[in-house]
Amino acid sequence: MGITQFLPHMFPLKTGIIIFSLISVLAANLQIHRIESPIEALLGHDIVLPCHFYDYKTSPLDLTKVSVRWTMKTSETKEERVYFFDGTNHIPNRTGSYIPDSRLMEGYGGLHLPNLQFSDEGEYTCNVIVTPDKATSKVTLQISAKPICSLSDSRMEMNPNTERSVSCYVNGYHPNPVKIQWVKYSKASFRSELDSQTCTTVPVLSQDGTYNVTNVLSVKPMSTEEDGDRYSCEITHRSLKHGLTCSVILSVATEEEYNNILWISVGIGATVVFILVAVVLYFYCIKASPIVSEITKEDFLHSEKKTVKCSIFSFRPYDLTIKLYLNTTEICSWNSKKNKNKTQKNNNELELVPQCGEDRTDLRLDPIITRDKILFFNCICDIHITPMFSIHDGAVLTVEIQHASLQFPIYKYLALSVQTPPILDLTDKEKRPYKVGEQLDLECRIHSFFPKSIKVLWYKDTEIISKQTFKGETKENGLYYVMSSVRHIIKKEDFGKTFRCHVKHKFTSPEPVCWVLEKKDEASSDSSEIKQENSNGNQQ
Repeated sequence: MGITQFLPHMFPLKTGIIIFSLISVLAANLQIHRIESPIEALLGHDIVLPCHFYDYKTSPLDLTKVSVRWTMKTSETKEERVYFFDGTNHIPNRTGSYIPDSRLMEGYGGLHLPNLQFSDEGEYTCNVIVTPDKATSKVTLQISAKPICSLSDSRMEMNPNTERSVSCYVNGYHPNPVKIQWVKYSKASFRSELDSQTCTTVPVLSQDGTYNVTNVLSVKPMSTEEDGDRYSCEITHRSLKHGLTCSVILSVATEEEYNNILWISVGIGATVVFILVAVVLYFYCIKASPIVSEITKEDFLHSEKKTVKCSIFSFRPYDLTIKLYLNTTEICSWNSKKNKNKTQKNNNELELVPQCGEDRTDLRLDPIITRDKILFFNCICDIHITPMFSIHDGAVLTVEIQHASLQFPIYKYLALSVQTPPILDLTDKEKRPYKVGEQLDLECRIHSFFPKSIKVLWYKDTEIISKQTFKGETKENGLYYVMSSVRHIIKKEDFGKTFRCHVKHKFTSPEPVCWVLEKKDEASSDSSEIKQENSNGNQQ
């Protein structure tokens, strides 16, 4: 009997269907491809941690029945979630991480990690659920930083039987340790490792998490036959596939050649020094004429101190004479050498004392000299003025500059115009209490102003009650004065108001002066008004 004839007798039909269904279900268990671990990556680069799952029941995948959860565990922390896809939403816990939906549809839940940092290093777990099955895989990620190599010398020139050191700097690598090996390559292509002649410092951890270390090699050639030998600093590290090498070439000269080189170097150095000294002396001996600015302009008020400046630039030699004149009268004469203070304020600035014209209260010269880039001098000359109308108005201030480079002096002029703002004094002529209906007489003395035209406005609060224009009378000092007055019949509402005298002058408008009409007792005021009304009624 054949097997096809035997099976129906051995198993019922329903039992066979159940057995084959169980076999197909067991064959569809969810799985993840094996991942080679660890995965190595470089600091600052991007990477994808693989997680390829297969043998799921439905095809194509229904993403609403899929969840992918990535976690990470380091040796120092507990397991933490990095990324989670719940079937609908993507929830990244690590900044910049993502899983494309298009790859999930293909059964690939690989995690993209951009701009890797040392904090990304650890063991990652990929948990995948395709309802109702689940699978898990693990992978270790190692982050490295490549070392940078540099030498203290690119070529060593030595004499036989002399000793010299060369340093190999290895910076910016991670993790520690790193292997540093000095190797000598002779002209005959012989390779020899140099262990006894080296010394390595303790690695130093930088703030960015990388390490720095220095290896020092001592070199002592025995003969000129070692001329042209190459010394290489060879570096081995986890981040390097083929290692890293920095080399220096040895140049060995005979004693005679070495002495010749030394004498040539000395000669060249002496020549350079001689040229520099000659250039400096040349510039110091050649005279440079000063550049003089105009005297700065200012508005001068009577008795108010002001400072104007006259700047003198780029002159040589140091000797400079400055004279100050008011009209044709010489006020003072100042010389940089005679008034030089030997103490330096900074490395390039010399303070010059005493000040010129200290015996005067109205005019004084205050120069300060500075050195400009060794070869030139500058002078800032301050002129302090306390203007007096009777002396300085209309006068001419003159600064005379004398220097060895000049055939004739340089002159700078400033015409002075002194403004004299008026001064106000307000008085109450009667100086007594007032009643309603009485006449108020106020007087304002306005004096010490120039020119003589002046306008006076009288206010009651904001209301103008008088406008006056005057030509002032002259006093002995050449300034003007006027007397301005105002009369006003007092009303009941005037009590408590402010009466002001406001002056407008050509140069300025000084602060107005004020007088307040004090309020009277209302009862007494009312009774006086009643008496006045009764008396008027009796008269009628």
